[in-house]
Amino acid sequence: MCRIPGLASELPLACSDLCTAALDILKTRCAAVAGESLRRAPFAGLALAREDSAFDFLFSLVETAPEKIAAQAPFSLAIYRQDDLIPGRVASLVAGRQGNVLRQVLAAAFGLTVRLKP
Repeated sequence: MCRIPGLASELPLACSDLCTAALDILKTRCAAVAGESLRRAPFAGLALAREDSAFDFLFSLVETAPEKIAAQAPFSLAIYRQDDLIPGRVASLVAGRQGNVLRQVLAAAFGLTVRLKP
């Protein structure tokens, strides 16, 4: 319980702003950092944030990013492999992509398979 007058009502907004700023930094790092091993931490941070905007960002990478970058997002989301929605969403995004790399990542991260579109 906050005992400072006025702070209790402003604290949730301040925390929300801080979380948004942190997520923006992580998103920027994912795009700016060269090298797979250096991108793992920001990817994991986004997945662990459990924020819709972070999930949406990771899903968008699976859907549209170059394959080398997109392949890291399913591994970060794999901590939710028991979730009711996330594995299916990743699988549907992978199904819309060409190439086998993301399919191999999907199988390794979630144990799911999708076929290549003809």
